[in-house]
Amino acid sequence: MLHAQRYLAPGLFYLSFVTLLATNDGPSVLPVYGLASAGLFICAAWIAVVLLSEEDAVQRSITVVNSGSSSRVLIAGVLTALIVSLLLGLVGLTYPLLSSRQPVDPVVVVAGLEGVVISVCTGVAIGVVCSPLTIPRLGYSLLATMFWLGVVTLSPWIPLVHPALKILFTTSSANASTVALAPIICYAVTTLVICGVTTHLISTRQR
Repeated sequence: MLHAQRYLAPGLFYLSFVTLLATNDGPSVLPVYGLASAGLFICAAWIAVVLLSEEDAVQRSITVVNSGSSSRVLIAGVLTALIVSLLLGLVGLTYPLLSSRQPVDPVVVVAGLEGVVISVCTGVAIGVVCSPLTIPRLGYSLLATMFWLGVVTLSPWIPLVHPALKILFTTSSANASTVALAPIICYAVTTLVICGVTTHLISTRQR
């Protein structure tokens, strides 16, 4: 999957996004982490879609036969998307600290790391369930991905990215942010598992 280097476009987008927009000039780095998490959410979904759309139906069938299970191939793709996205998230986590003149607060870093995990898990979940494994035409797959990115970002009643970003942007206390973000991580991981299982069931029936 990594040989095609199709993850480079979203990776470069996120690195440019962080260096241009996520520079910390204020008294708190939490809003900057909120901005970085928002960009990471989009990139994680983008990475998942491009990684899972790399092979056509024939190539994927050969890969499934060689691996012995379609679930193994899907899990490998999801783990690859998670790893690449988390590595990008670590860049978004450390760059604001390097550009800041404020002392590093470990609690703030933990809150930022929670935002990274929430954005990555939710973004990959959307990318997986909207990938060509469930929506064969890539154009429709991208439209579905953009639609659900917008819905999850703008909907306050979905306990994922929207409330997480609101906490990072508006909560002044790092301790309060850390506590408030903890349950959202559980929701994000659960969403990822559900979307992965759904994708496996749909893709298996379509073959």
